[in-house]
Amino acid sequence: MQKNKEQVSATNQSSTPSVAVKEPSSNDESLYDLDAEAEREYLEARVPPDFRGHWEVINGGWRRVFDWKEILKGNLEDFEGYWTNGKGESRLLGRDGRIRREDGTIDEGQTASGFTRQNNPKMASGGDFYMWGVNAEGGGFAMVLFPPGVDIMGYDGIIPTDKTKIRLTMGQDLPSSSADVFYITEQGIESADYSWSP
Repeated sequence: MQKNKEQVSATNQSSTPSVAVKEPSSNDESLYDLDAEAEREYLEARVPPDFRGHWEVINGGWRRVFDWKEILKGNLEDFEGYWTNGKGESRLLGRDGRIRREDGTIDEGQTASGFTRQNNPKMASGGDFYMWGVNAEGGGFAMVLFPPGVDIMGYDGIIPTDKTKIRLTMGQDLPSSSADVFYITEQGIESADYSWSP
Protein backbone atom coordinates (compact mmCIF):
# COMPACT_ATOMS: atom_id res chain seq x y z
CA MET A 1 0.00 0.00 0.00
CA GLN A 2 1.38 3.42 -0.98
CA LYS A 3 1.84 6.01 1.80
CA ASN A 4 0.26 9.44 1.42
CA LYS A 5 2.25 12.62 2.11
CA GLU A 6 1.13 12.84 5.78
CA GLN A 7 2.27 9.25 6.45
CA VAL A 8 5.63 9.87 4.81
CA SER A 9 6.14 13.01 6.87
CA ALA A 10 5.19 11.25 10.10
CA THR A 11 7.56 8.40 9.29
CA ASN A 12 10.46 10.79 8.75
CA GLN A 13 9.83 12.41 12.17
CA SER A 14 10.18 9.15 14.07
CA SER A 15 13.20 8.22 16.21
CA THR A 16 14.68 6.05 13.45
CA PRO A 17 17.20 7.63 11.05
CA SER A 18 15.37 9.62 8.38
CA VAL A 19 15.48 8.45 4.80
CA ALA A 20 14.52 10.68 1.90
CA VAL A 21 11.31 9.39 0.34
CA LYS A 22 9.75 10.69 -2.81
CA GLU A 23 6.73 9.68 -4.76
CA PRO A 24 7.73 7.90 -7.98
CA SER A 25 6.65 9.54 -11.20
CA SER A 26 6.45 8.10 -14.68
CA ASN A 27 9.93 9.51 -15.38
CA ASP A 28 11.56 7.89 -12.31
CA GLU A 29 13.15 4.48 -12.11
CA SER A 30 10.73 1.87 -10.90
CA LEU A 31 10.79 0.94 -7.23
CA TYR A 32 11.85 -2.55 -8.31
CA ASP A 33 14.97 -1.18 -10.02
CA LEU A 34 15.81 0.89 -6.94
CA ASP A 35 15.41 -2.17 -4.72
CA ALA A 36 17.58 -4.28 -7.04
CA GLU A 37 20.30 -1.61 -7.02
CA ALA A 38 20.21 -1.40 -3.21
CA GLU A 39 20.45 -5.19 -2.96
CA ARG A 40 23.42 -5.26 -5.36
CA GLU A 41 25.25 -2.59 -3.33
CA TYR A 42 24.55 -4.53 -0.13
CA LEU A 43 25.92 -7.76 -1.59
CA GLU A 44 29.03 -6.04 -2.94
CA ALA A 45 29.70 -4.40 0.43
CA ARG A 46 29.33 -7.52 2.58
CA VAL A 47 31.67 -10.45 2.00
CA PRO A 48 30.61 -13.55 3.94
CA PRO A 49 32.84 -13.30 7.05
CA ASP A 50 33.08 -16.99 7.95
CA PHE A 51 34.41 -18.46 4.71
CA ARG A 52 37.93 -18.76 3.31
CA GLY A 53 39.08 -17.62 -0.08
CA HIS A 54 37.93 -15.06 -2.61
CA TRP A 55 34.24 -14.31 -3.22
CA GLU A 56 32.30 -12.37 -5.86
CA VAL A 57 28.67 -11.53 -6.42
CA ILE A 58 27.60 -13.65 -9.39
CA ASN A 59 24.00 -13.84 -10.64
CA GLY A 60 22.70 -12.07 -7.53
CA GLY A 61 24.46 -14.24 -4.95
CA TRP A 62 27.84 -14.90 -3.39
CA ARG A 63 30.01 -17.49 -5.11
CA ARG A 64 33.56 -18.52 -4.36
CA VAL A 65 36.04 -17.73 -7.14
CA PHE A 66 39.30 -19.62 -7.23
CA ASP A 67 42.39 -17.80 -8.46
CA TRP A 68 44.29 -20.57 -10.18
CA LYS A 69 47.33 -18.34 -10.83
CA GLU A 70 48.01 -18.38 -7.09
CA ILE A 71 48.64 -22.15 -7.24
CA LEU A 72 51.72 -21.56 -9.38
CA LYS A 73 53.06 -19.32 -6.60
CA GLY A 74 52.48 -22.09 -4.05
CA ASN A 75 49.50 -20.32 -2.45
CA LEU A 76 46.47 -22.61 -2.04
CA GLU A 77 44.43 -20.34 0.22
CA ASP A 78 41.38 -20.85 -2.01
CA PHE A 79 41.67 -24.62 -1.60
CA GLU A 80 42.51 -24.72 2.10
CA GLY A 81 40.22 -26.94 4.13
CA TYR A 82 38.91 -30.48 4.43
CA TRP A 83 38.73 -32.74 1.39
CA THR A 84 36.83 -36.05 1.59
CA ASN A 85 36.69 -38.99 -0.81
CA GLY A 86 34.12 -41.70 -1.46
CA LYS A 87 35.80 -43.99 1.10
CA GLY A 88 35.11 -41.48 3.88
CA GLU A 89 38.78 -40.50 4.16
CA SER A 90 39.42 -36.83 4.95
CA ARG A 91 42.54 -34.74 4.51
CA LEU A 92 43.16 -31.21 5.73
CA LEU A 93 44.93 -29.30 2.97
CA GLY A 94 46.93 -26.28 4.06
CA ARG A 95 47.36 -23.11 2.04
CA ASP A 96 51.00 -24.08 1.50
CA GLY A 97 50.04 -27.31 -0.30
CA ARG A 98 50.91 -29.61 2.58
CA ILE A 99 48.63 -32.06 4.38
CA ARG A 100 47.87 -31.12 7.98
CA ARG A 101 46.51 -33.00 10.96
CA GLU A 102 43.18 -32.19 12.62
CA ASP A 103 44.95 -29.74 14.96
CA GLY A 104 46.59 -27.95 12.01
CA THR A 105 50.12 -29.29 12.58
CA ILE A 106 52.16 -31.01 9.88
CA ASP A 107 54.64 -33.87 9.80
CA GLU A 108 58.24 -32.99 10.56
CA GLY A 109 60.18 -32.27 7.37
CA GLN A 110 57.12 -32.22 5.09
CA THR A 111 57.51 -29.88 2.11
CA ALA A 112 55.47 -29.01 -0.98
CA SER A 113 57.08 -27.90 -4.22
CA GLY A 114 56.91 -27.94 -8.01
CA PHE A 115 53.54 -26.20 -8.46
CA THR A 116 52.75 -26.53 -12.17
CA ARG A 117 49.92 -26.27 -14.69
CA GLN A 118 49.87 -29.35 -16.90
CA ASN A 119 48.07 -30.94 -19.81
CA ASN A 120 48.69 -34.68 -19.91
CA PRO A 121 46.11 -36.95 -21.59
CA LYS A 122 47.34 -39.89 -19.50
CA MET A 123 46.13 -38.09 -16.36
CA ALA A 124 43.26 -35.90 -17.54
CA SER A 125 41.07 -35.27 -20.55
CA GLY A 126 39.43 -32.03 -21.65
CA GLY A 127 41.73 -29.42 -20.17
CA ASP A 128 44.59 -28.42 -17.93
CA PHE A 129 45.10 -29.45 -14.32
CA TYR A 130 47.36 -28.31 -11.47
CA MET A 131 49.94 -30.52 -9.80
CA TRP A 132 52.58 -30.34 -7.08
CA GLY A 133 54.64 -32.75 -5.00
CA VAL A 134 54.59 -33.33 -1.25
CA ASN A 135 57.77 -34.76 0.24
CA ALA A 136 58.09 -36.09 3.77
CA GLU A 137 60.24 -38.48 5.74
CA GLY A 138 59.44 -41.93 4.44
CA GLY A 139 58.38 -40.89 0.93
CA GLY A 140 56.43 -38.45 -1.16
CA PHE A 141 53.34 -38.25 -3.34
CA ALA A 142 51.65 -36.05 -5.94
CA MET A 143 48.68 -33.76 -5.36
CA VAL A 144 46.50 -32.89 -8.36
CA LEU A 145 43.64 -30.37 -8.62
CA PHE A 146 41.19 -30.84 -11.49
CA PRO A 147 39.07 -27.83 -12.58
CA PRO A 148 35.38 -28.26 -13.46
CA GLY A 149 34.87 -29.85 -16.87
CA VAL A 150 38.11 -31.86 -16.84
CA ASP A 151 37.89 -35.67 -16.81
CA ILE A 152 40.15 -37.61 -14.44
CA MET A 153 41.91 -40.59 -15.99
CA GLY A 154 42.50 -43.93 -14.30
CA TYR A 155 44.32 -46.97 -15.61
CA ASP A 156 41.20 -48.13 -17.47
CA GLY A 157 40.15 -44.75 -18.87
CA ILE A 158 37.96 -41.94 -17.55
CA ILE A 159 36.82 -42.25 -13.95
CA PRO A 160 33.22 -41.12 -13.33
CA THR A 161 33.28 -37.97 -11.17
CA ASP A 162 31.16 -34.86 -10.70
CA LYS A 163 32.73 -32.64 -13.36
CA THR A 164 30.81 -29.59 -12.13
CA LYS A 165 33.09 -29.49 -9.08
CA ILE A 166 36.77 -29.10 -8.33
CA ARG A 167 38.36 -32.42 -7.46
CA LEU A 168 41.61 -33.49 -5.83
CA THR A 169 43.65 -36.67 -6.09
CA MET A 170 46.72 -37.59 -4.11
CA GLY A 171 49.09 -40.53 -4.20
CA GLN A 172 51.93 -42.14 -6.12
CA ASP A 173 49.67 -43.70 -8.78
CA LEU A 174 46.62 -42.83 -10.84
CA PRO A 175 43.33 -43.21 -8.95
CA SER A 176 41.76 -46.63 -9.41
CA SER A 177 38.11 -45.58 -8.93
CA SER A 178 35.86 -42.58 -8.28
CA ALA A 179 36.02 -43.44 -4.56
CA ASP A 180 39.67 -42.29 -4.56
CA VAL A 181 38.73 -38.75 -5.69
CA PHE A 182 38.42 -36.00 -3.04
CA TYR A 183 35.92 -33.11 -2.97
CA ILE A 184 36.31 -30.05 -0.77
CA THR A 185 34.02 -29.73 2.25
CA GLU A 186 33.28 -26.74 4.50
CA GLN A 187 32.45 -27.60 8.09
CA GLY A 188 30.98 -30.91 6.95
CA ILE A 189 28.82 -29.33 4.21
CA GLU A 190 29.86 -29.92 0.62
CA SER A 191 30.79 -26.69 -1.15
CA ALA A 192 29.24 -27.01 -4.58
CA ASP A 193 28.85 -23.37 -5.62
CA TYR A 194 32.24 -22.67 -7.12
CA SER A 195 33.21 -20.61 -10.11
CA TRP A 196 36.41 -21.14 -12.02
CA SER A 197 38.65 -18.30 -13.18
CA PRO A 198 41.47 -19.85 -15.25
